[in-house]
Amino acid sequence: MKKDLNTILTHTLLNKTTNCMEWTRCLNTDGYPRAVFDNNSNGKVHRVVYELKTNKDITGLVIRHTCDNPKCINPDHLIEGSATDNMMDRTKRERHGSAKLSHKEVKTIRALYSTKEYRQKELASMFNINDRTISSIIRFTHFKHVI
Repeated sequence: MKKDLNTILTHTLLNKTTNCMEWTRCLNTDGYPRAVFDNNSNGKVHRVVYELKTNKDITGLVIRHTCDNPKCINPDHLIEGSATDNMMDRTKRERHGSAKLSHKEVKTIRALYSTKEYRQKELASMFNINDRTISSIIRFTHFKHVI
């Protein structure tokens, strides 16, 4: 895709409630907009948009969403920061991993799965998240501290 802000923004739908400009094309496995830029097939669109808006070199920086919407590429919703800033945003907004889940939802998923009445695919559907996120919640120890 051409690195032109106006061209990139034509591939969005405006959410009039939030003013988010949501990407209508491919997403990466974390749910963030992606496109081919400079022969990289997994170019992160929000980073390119921020770079084009500010004309800054953002190497080593994290581009954060003030709207907390990974699909949004509205230049006015993007700010730069460090990995620590991003982690602080995640904690403040009670997000864990790439999914937007609260501590309570993580606990609920683990409790439901432990009853053996629900499969991972069913839980993913119930919580509107990816199967892999459910698998991570069940398997990985970094989610166990929330029980």
